[in-house]
Amino acid sequence: LSLRRQRQMCIETAYVLTTSAISAECAAGSAVTLTSNVVFGKIATITTKIATTNVSAKKKPVISVSATVKSGTTLVKSKSITVDLNLAGKKLKTVKVKTDAKGAFTAKFTGITKAGKYTAVVTFTADSIYSAAKVTTKALTLK
Repeated sequence: LSLRRQRQMCIETAYVLTTSAISAECAAGSAVTLTSNVVFGKIATITTKIATTNVSAKKKPVISVSATVKSGTTLVKSKSITVDLNLAGKKLKTVKVKTDAKGAFTAKFTGITKAGKYTAVVTFTADSIYSAAKVTTKALTLK
C-alpha cells in the first residue's frame, strides 16, 4: 500500500491510497489500483442571531434566524443552508435557504403559536471546498 498526498486548486488536500496486491477473493485473481480522495475542506464558520417580531406566542410572531457564513475572512457565497427551528429541543419546522453574495441569509418561521424556548440549528453540509458546520442559536423564549 502507498499513500500519496495531492494538492489541488490550492484549497483542498486529497490523499490517494493505492495498492497493487488485492487478494484473489476480492479481485478475482488480478491486481488492481484503488483510488479514493478524502477532502479536508476549509472550515466554514457560522455566526447566528435569532429574533422575533413579538415575545407573545398569542400574537403569532415571526421568528427570524439570520447568519453569516465565512471561512476565515472569505465569505461563503451561494451555498445551501438548512435551518431547523426547535421548541424545547424537538424539531418543529425546517427551512432551506442559500447564502447571498455577502455570505448571509435569513430564514423566517411563521405560524408560531406555542409559548416556550425556541432554538435554531443551522447546518452547512460539506462540499468540495468547505467542511461541514453546525451551530445552535441561543434560546429565544416566547410567552
